[in-house]
Amino acid sequence: MQRALALALVLALAALPTAAQDRPLPSSGLRFAAGGADWVVGIDANLYYYAMRGTWWGLASLAAPDFDTDRSYAELWLMPRVDARWDLGGGQRLRGGLSLGITQDVGSNAFDERNQGTARLEQAWLGWQGDLSEGWRAELSAGSQDFMLGTGMLIYAGGGNGAEWGNAASSKRTAWRFAGVAGLAYGELNARAFWLDPNEVPSLDTGTRIAGVALDWTNARDGKAGLAYLWVPESNYAYPGSAAPFAFILDGRDGMRVLHGWSELTGLFGAMPALSLRAEFALERSEVTRINGQRDPLRAGAGYLGASWWFRTLPFAPKLTYGYAYFSGDKPGTTTYERFDPLYWGNGLDNWWFGANGAYGFLNSNLKFQRVTLDAFLSPQDILKLQFVRADAAQLNSPIQFGQAVRFAAGQAVPTVGVDSSHLTDEWTLQAVHVFQPSVVFSAYVTHSRPGAGFRDLAGAQSQSWTTIGMGLTLSY
Repeated sequence: MQRALALALVLALAALPTAAQDRPLPSSGLRFAAGGADWVVGIDANLYYYAMRGTWWGLASLAAPDFDTDRSYAELWLMPRVDARWDLGGGQRLRGGLSLGITQDVGSNAFDERNQGTARLEQAWLGWQGDLSEGWRAELSAGSQDFMLGTGMLIYAGGGNGAEWGNAASSKRTAWRFAGVAGLAYGELNARAFWLDPNEVPSLDTGTRIAGVALDWTNARDGKAGLAYLWVPESNYAYPGSAAPFAFILDGRDGMRVLHGWSELTGLFGAMPALSLRAEFALERSEVTRINGQRDPLRAGAGYLGASWWFRTLPFAPKLTYGYAYFSGDKPGTTTYERFDPLYWGNGLDNWWFGANGAYGFLNSNLKFQRVTLDAFLSPQDILKLQFVRADAAQLNSPIQFGQAVRFAAGQAVPTVGVDSSHLTDEWTLQAVHVFQPSVVFSAYVTHSRPGAGFRDLAGAQSQSWTTIGMGLTLSY
């Protein structure tokens, strides 16, 4: 019933402009054509291996003294899929996709979860696209499918990973349990009205639902920009309180409203072709209920500023990028709740994963990041990436994913919230990618993350650097 109402809402909003982009069929797989329909049957396979030393910078010793900081494990992902397109004539077409996501871990991962895995429906969607009169285009789609806003600051990872489903590190499961999208487009302007139901791991299910509208401008040469309004009509996701790590704010996300904007400009409209500029922001507004019943306003925000310069005429065509990100934290001693909620973020090390190890440890909340990336294109098949990320707490003595725990002093439990020093980590990552062919890609990386004063003060003598070696092979047919 709930999904039927959600689809009815999306269809009612179909008069709003929306992105009506024709999704191409996969280039790999067995292709069939019959009765005006094109079918592609294929499979994606990914095998990843990780070896870690100093996992969690020694912080695991605060709650689990027997935790082994040295570990290695593998993750397997298989996704058999069927994609189809039906040409209805008159510029109209139907599209659909069906796939099964199969995960299996071998060994114990960074969260001490051993040999987890499952087989679950990944994609199961149907859509209609049509060319209307005078350059207008329309789109409707519904089902289990991928959906992203901007570069993935808030809306990207609709599918859950980790825990009993496995795949915590490679995080290949991304499709929403239900995503309904509708609207129209004209020229370079698009808009979308949408309803999202995330496909969360059962043990971590927050019951979140998201509705919203988004307006996009996209130009293949000059870049893109967009603005979205989101509303969370339902959620039981809890926020950490400021008094102690066990003083949670229940249903903290419920009713939240978000204004989200993004832009990526390449070449400043032809004036400086080597320069790219990027800016994004999100403002969150709501009310939260403390454990004593007190109602307080929620006022949180986040932003990103970045610039890159591509030296195309130099050997290996290096590209240098700098980015600064800020995610607000809850200010101690105020009645307003300021901790930013990143919702369902993601999309890799160039976007909203800040560090190969940091992506495990940070929730993009109460944090400041500085990121410097150097990409080099050694050949058409070989890409090298060197990246440095510094992480700092935005607010001292305020909850972050780590740095809130219970210590024991003189036999007494002492709550610890946040860190006393802002510097959390410095992380270096070197990654190499070799493309044997578009359907066969090998990647390997090594990352070394050193704890700053904030984490060293928490872990004490247990503090240590976290080093990870990872390798992955991707096959697509």
